[in-house]
Amino acid sequence: MFSHYRAENIFRLWKMINELRSLAKGRNVIVVEGEKDRKALKELGIEGTFIVMHGSFNPRNIRMERFVEEGYSFIILSDFDRRGEELGRLTEEYLKGRANVHEVFRRRFRGLINLNKAPKSLEGLGKWLNRQFEKFRVGGVSHG
Repeated sequence: MFSHYRAENIFRLWKMINELRSLAKGRNVIVVEGEKDRKALKELGIEGTFIVMHGSFNPRNIRMERFVEEGYSFIILSDFDRRGEELGRLTEEYLKGRANVHEVFRRRFRGLINLNKAPKSLEGLGKWLNRQFEKFRVGGVSHG
């Protein structure tokens, strides 16, 4: 059974995913670490423009440069493990002063991932959320 506090935090994470769906429809590029991360976000209903970094930062990414020149904003969603955090930091530093980066979104998202003890990898997030919702449906919420 979920506590009311836990249910609220899972709901907040789901709201952020909905916010990401909205952002993805605009002139925003979602930067992910790998192809499986892109696929996982698409399975969560997030359709938009993606750049897949293939696990490493490349400052000469031609697609990224094109989106910078066209005035797109960037949402960096590399994984929240050590390697993903480093990739996110390098990408963010590279884009600073050149393009708008939704830094606050990443920090809020990371905070909710950590708070909920959700997977630090995007590819496991959808299945994890489905399990949480199933527990909620079966067990309900305690108010204590």
